[in-house]
Amino acid sequence: MINLLLFSMLNIAVTIAPIKGIVEEIGGSHFNYETIYPLSANPHIYEVRPGDIMKVKKASLFIYSGRAEPGGKKLCQIAKKCVSLEKMLNVKKTTNPHIWLNPILVKGVIDSISSLFGTLEPEFSDTFMHNAAYTKSVIDTILNEVHNAKGKSVILIHSAFEPLFKEMGFDVLIVSKEPGREPGARRIKELSDEIKKKNVVLGVCETGRSCKIVKGLSKRYKFKVIELNPLYTQNFTDFLKNAVITIENATNSSK
Repeated sequence: MINLLLFSMLNIAVTIAPIKGIVEEIGGSHFNYETIYPLSANPHIYEVRPGDIMKVKKASLFIYSGRAEPGGKKLCQIAKKCVSLEKMLNVKKTTNPHIWLNPILVKGVIDSISSLFGTLEPEFSDTFMHNAAYTKSVIDTILNEVHNAKGKSVILIHSAFEPLFKEMGFDVLIVSKEPGREPGARRIKELSDEIKKKNVVLGVCETGRSCKIVKGLSKRYKFKVIELNPLYTQNFTDFLKNAVITIENATNSSK
């Protein structure tokens, strides 16, 4: 009986692990979930493979974030049913595209996914609504317990974590708007000048990416450096809780 139940479940395909972590908190065990991109892949430049196309074609629903994943747009064209989180939320083109790292936008995603899953499996719609309400309450609790970082600045290797740090009250300096691109001497001088004027208490590196500039500036200007994974494999509430703890532990003391 259990095997038959599992076999009858709808398949939800997503591009990256963080999206799986978000939607799985809502859908629970009522769907099968499959992450298309390898865990080590950079979603900004990932090239879609034939095997990816087959996985998406077999899925009842395909979900990707939007502008941050050009490959997701290609896969969307061949999916039975496709959802872009950006279009789902009707976000502006000027909005930071790393939706899965923005606590406020994630709450919007949770509501929309809850409604969508309710149309796929109507008999469980109340469960999805309950899961959504609970997950949002956990996010609110985490954010409400954050110590406002007003007056403190953080330097990021690129803009992925900007929404999270701004939500926590930090002023944000960004090394490069384009991930993976090393800044030139002019940008490094600009950063040095900005650091001298601000209370920079933290530098943030991203798992799996070069962080020479941030580490070099930290040695020169004596601020701490931490590493966060923008392609986390946990559910969102666990990621958010652990990230906030890591950030606050690193910034409890001034420079």
